[in-house]
Amino acid sequence: MEAGEEYLAASGQAAYPKQDDVCIYCHQVLEDAARSLIGSYREYAGGTIALAVRTAASEVNSLQSSIAAATVTAAIEGLRATLPGLAEGEQVPDWVGEGNSMLALVETLLEVVVDRKKPSPPAGTAVSDTLLARLTIALGEVETAIRALEGNVTERSKLLTEQRAKVAQIEARLRLAQLLPEIRAYVDQAARADRLKTLLARFQGLLTGLTSVSKLASEDVLNRDFERVFYDECKALRAPNVTLDFPGRRGHSARTKKVARDHTLADILSEGEQKVIAIADFLAEISLRSGSAPVVFDDPVNSFDYRRVREIAKRIAALSAEHQVIVFTHDIWFTSEVLSEFEHSPSECTYYQVIEDGGIKGIVSRASHPRLDTVASVRKRINSAIQGAVGGTDDDRQHRIDSAYSDVRTWCETVVETVLLNKVTQRHQPNVAMQNLSAIKVGHLQTVINVIYPIWEKANRYTTAHSQPLGTLGVRPSISELKQDWADLQQAIRQYEES
Repeated sequence: MEAGEEYLAASGQAAYPKQDDVCIYCHQVLEDAARSLIGSYREYAGGTIALAVRTAASEVNSLQSSIAAATVTAAIEGLRATLPGLAEGEQVPDWVGEGNSMLALVETLLEVVVDRKKPSPPAGTAVSDTLLARLTIALGEVETAIRALEGNVTERSKLLTEQRAKVAQIEARLRLAQLLPEIRAYVDQAARADRLKTLLARFQGLLTGLTSVSKLASEDVLNRDFERVFYDECKALRAPNVTLDFPGRRGHSARTKKVARDHTLADILSEGEQKVIAIADFLAEISLRSGSAPVVFDDPVNSFDYRRVREIAKRIAALSAEHQVIVFTHDIWFTSEVLSEFEHSPSECTYYQVIEDGGIKGIVSRASHPRLDTVASVRKRINSAIQGAVGGTDDDRQHRIDSAYSDVRTWCETVVETVLLNKVTQRHQPNVAMQNLSAIKVGHLQTVINVIYPIWEKANRYTTAHSQPLGTLGVRPSISELKQDWADLQQAIRQYEES
């Protein structure tokens, strides 16, 4: 019926049913009796009866919500927790029993309201006026006690604050008494420091003068040391005689060199003589500096004659005992002189060359030199690398194998110079040793060359300093391959020497 009323209201048929209307429920023709029945339905669904029902239901819901509110249920829970404690205390109020009966009644009524049951309270459940009077008196007593306690708390808090202030003052006085000797000592020292500052101000000018004199004395000692070392370096390098002048002695920090008055070094000396004086100055300054910082030379022998080249090579080799020395040069003669200084020197020397390989320029690789890389020394390095590769990890093993092939390349070149060609011609040597020519075993050269050259060429592929074709980048030598190549080289050179 309610759905039908909604349909009629939505379709604008407020006057339904009229004469000749059909039933909205079954679409049959309506007789007079049917129209009367539908009219009754509409009166019930939209009339006073439905309105009264809805109003009553709303009032019931409102009354139920107020009775079953959260405050009521919270109060009931509070009573349920409090009453047993009162009953077990030392002084049990005489209304506790009636209070329990009242709580039971309230819980029963609340259940009836929540479940919308018909109430049927048991006999004797009315709350007596006596109980309400007692509870009212007890509530007043409790409120009075609470106000009294609150007043006591305020007074006690105020008293506690006053007492704490007194305790803090007493503690401060005790701490002051403990620190008083130190305070007096600090004040006395501060007063003494103030008096000393006054006295120090009188000596400030004297201290400044002493500082200036000390600075001049230090500079004078340093200049004298530099002068001595500079002349020693000039003598060792056979540099021209020059006169050192230190304008710093007249208030400027500098030094100049002269051969004749009113003439610079460039006016009189050649380019080579000027450069050797510059090197002597540099070496003297390095000698006076503390520390072991690296020293770098870039083509230091341009425009020098043969004897001076040898002397500079000796001086650089001697300097390597105290500093790490790095020399860049394209002078093969100077290179030979420097390397020769390290043949019997305790200092270490490593020789690198810059090459072009496969169109790539500037490749730095360690090079061999017969004076530094003997057949025996290189053989020892290769044997050590093979032994280390056998017991190392995968990454370490491959690194040692590649390093061993680099040494194999060096060994091949050293053997060719010193064994096969019997030192007739050697790199960085100015002369050809013709007296050794007859000792070359010409008839057996091709046999050993057929072994050495292919392995030397393979070593070039595995040396990191050389560029590699794309197709071979992923192909790396194995330890067994290295052992076999090394054994073939040893056998070939041994057969050559025994032939």
